[in-house]
Amino acid sequence: MRKTPFTLIELLVVMAIIAILASLLLPSLNQARQTAKRISCVNQLKQHGLSISLYCDDSMGFFVPYCLAADKTTWPAILSLINGYNRNQKTYLCPENPLVSSPSQFLRKSLVQTATSEKFYYVDYGYNYFYMGGSQYLGSPAKDDKSISQGGHPAKQHRIKHPSRKLLLTDSKTNMATGDSIFRGHYLLSRTQPAVGSSSAGHPAIRHSNMVNILWVDGHVSSARGLVSEPFGEAYTMEHNPYLYEPFSRAVTDFWTCD
Repeated sequence: MRKTPFTLIELLVVMAIIAILASLLLPSLNQARQTAKRISCVNQLKQHGLSISLYCDDSMGFFVPYCLAADKTTWPAILSLINGYNRNQKTYLCPENPLVSSPSQFLRKSLVQTATSEKFYYVDYGYNYFYMGGSQYLGSPAKDDKSISQGGHPAKQHRIKHPSRKLLLTDSKTNMATGDSIFRGHYLLSRTQPAVGSSSAGHPAIRHSNMVNILWVDGHVSSARGLVSEPFGEAYTMEHNPYLYEPFSRAVTDFWTCD
């Protein structure tokens, strides 16, 4: 017996049903993908927390310096290249960054600069350097938020009060607004909002569906909700300003300081 073929109307009905199902499922799939990237980012921050803790154990309790003044070797380079606590260089780039999948280009630009004295400047995680990595706690304090602490010493891990409420690392991003620079993070985390167009320090980046991941001094990681998500490919605007709310607000300095 000959089978009756589909009519055009039946085919259109099937296609309409498939389109409806896709429209219902795709947002959920996209949300699940974003959640997976945020969790992957959380796990990377936990790895960095462990690496920093190991450094402290081997360095009389001192946090890793945010930068070696002699050759400008940054804290990720110290942990990865010099001490070998975390040799997986991809963990310094957030999985939410769309260019992470191009290691021959973006990893080279982000992790190893052309000058040998500038390694790991544009990683996607910023360090609370002013109080932890080149702090006011011991020695000479940094002159301001954007200068290398000349003669300043990192804080000691055991002397940090309320470590579960002190920022150590967060998602970070430069304030650059054009070209490849718009995709860059920064190894320094400024306590105040950097000027637009500045690449000397980063700000907390609200890149995970209106959330920013935070590594605290005690090693736990949490996510703080921002005002508006700041995708990598979007220029920084005031609506992305993380310093308007806790725990980054300048009015709530106890999240930043050692005491």
